[in-house]
Amino acid sequence: MRRGIILAVMLLGGCASAGDAVSFRSQVEGSGDVRLIGWASYHGEMTLYSSRQAMRTGSRYPDCISAVFPHQSLGQNEELRAIDGRQVILTGALYLYSTLPDEDRSLIPRKVLEGTVVPNWCFGDNVVLIDTIEEVRR
Repeated sequence: MRRGIILAVMLLGGCASAGDAVSFRSQVEGSGDVRLIGWASYHGEMTLYSSRQAMRTGSRYPDCISAVFPHQSLGQNEELRAIDGRQVILTGALYLYSTLPDEDRSLIPRKVLEGTVVPNWCFGDNVVLIDTIEEVRR
């Protein structure tokens, strides 16, 4: 009987994790405003992952979404570096990457959102324009 309870707890735990990822996926594949909880990675571009495992393995969209601030500044880049590798809550608006305008003076076409270049390392259909981002406090 005890093994059955432990197995049930393990299975339920697995389902909860999968449910979180499905929720993340359904949000990033949607449209409009979003509130995402995920794992931040900053290496020249802010990427948000559905789970710590997705971040570790370098998963792509829809387990990863690229995000930028409007007219992103060096100060905001420092803010993003400070939360690299941490769990965060991000609010913002989704934009269809393919409809973003190209940068005016680039030799290699790059997309721009509200004055910020979006490399889109997640290779996603959507990207996020960040309103707020904060570390999850435990």
